[in-house]
Amino acid sequence: MKISPFLKDENNEAPLYIQLYMYYRKLIESGQLSSSTKLMSIRRCCEEFSLSKTTVETAYQQLAAEGYIQPKAQSGYYVCNLDFLSPEKAKVEDRIEDNRKKYIKYDFTSSALDEKSFDFSLWSRYIKGALKQNEKLTSYGEAQGEFELRRAISLYVSKYRSAVCTEKQIIIGAGTQSLIHILCAVLKEKCTVAFIGTSFDKGEAIFRDHGFDCMRFEDIPENTDILSENNVKLIYISPSHFTKFGDVLPISKRLELISYARKSGCIIIEDDYDSEFRYYSKPVPSLQGIAGGSNVIYLGTFSKLLLPSIRISFMILPIELVPAYSEVSALYNQTASKLEQLAVCRYIRDGHLSSQIKKQRKIFNSKADLIKKKASELLGDKAKVTILPAGYLVMIELCGVTAEKAAQKAESRSIKVKPVSDGGKESLILSCTGISFDDIDEAVRLLSQVILSLS
Repeated sequence: MKISPFLKDENNEAPLYIQLYMYYRKLIESGQLSSSTKLMSIRRCCEEFSLSKTTVETAYQQLAAEGYIQPKAQSGYYVCNLDFLSPEKAKVEDRIEDNRKKYIKYDFTSSALDEKSFDFSLWSRYIKGALKQNEKLTSYGEAQGEFELRRAISLYVSKYRSAVCTEKQIIIGAGTQSLIHILCAVLKEKCTVAFIGTSFDKGEAIFRDHGFDCMRFEDIPENTDILSENNVKLIYISPSHFTKFGDVLPISKRLELISYARKSGCIIIEDDYDSEFRYYSKPVPSLQGIAGGSNVIYLGTFSKLLLPSIRISFMILPIELVPAYSEVSALYNQTASKLEQLAVCRYIRDGHLSSQIKKQRKIFNSKADLIKKKASELLGDKAKVTILPAGYLVMIELCGVTAEKAAQKAESRSIKVKPVSDGGKESLILSCTGISFDDIDEAVRLLSQVILSLS
């Protein structure tokens, strides 16, 4: 009795027709059976693999139903022309697979959070509490976001960010990008968006998708005529993290920007994504609060304040834009999980958000101090190590080597850092949020070896 090549795995418990189907499917997808190739006849397949006629017919019918093969009268079954599996695309798929396998052991980027920095047992209690609110979980909820959460946010930002708003001005969404989609519909009139300071590529992409032009400025232009000449009606800015080095926009420039917006009719979009996390000082009051709520759209997120996986962000519209939102609100469903909205609401109301932020500040402060100390000891005069003012970032200024080259070599050692080149200064930026205390010594030691080997 012949042993079928697709039956070599004795642990395969799938029916024989499925095994035969998968055998041929793999041959077709890998290109080993090319387009127009004729499959063995049913009779020959039965003899070759010692299978019943019913088994082979069922397997062939399944392949035909899914478009892998097609029958031809009085001739047999032939492989279909599957262009999507061309050699060029197969190579792309191979590259994608390789990227997935890339292993990063020590992540010094700001995209992660050390699990010890967050009380998961406490959070799980709030999720479980939200699951008990049966009457609220049986509906889609409010398109603008749950009223109770919007109310809790309005009280929180009023107390901690000096914002001026009511729950009617707040819109909830699953991430800042989803809120910008809605904002583009609210604004209606296409204009130019000026991104000043740190760039937000994902936000800029959405504005461009909606037909807005975009410009970038490293700083507020001294001659603001360039803004009006280019039809700039929106100014996107992160005043609490104004530069890539975490600098805060000075109060004089904040007032200057607000004054310009009032005179020109511009609207400022304030992205306040990490204002709570400052190393040297307390958070600076929001632009929205300084402006009294006028001419400023405020964007905030819980992905930074709590967990990256909690995809809840919020937008505070100026009172004058609320009617425009009301006109289009019915066209946009709520994108944020209602379950998480309910949990976050009670979490804030019980005072845990402010407590969590205080806890994280203390942990991040200690981590930044430790990273700086270790890096300074190991690198000596080969690099200058400083703690940046925002986001609990540590900067290593390099000598005689490009930041990009150092970052690439570090990644080959399973260490991820952010390279920054600015005005001839080459630096590596290290966020301490995603690295654990236990890993700091080894991670900084390996990174220092990389830097010293290039110096």
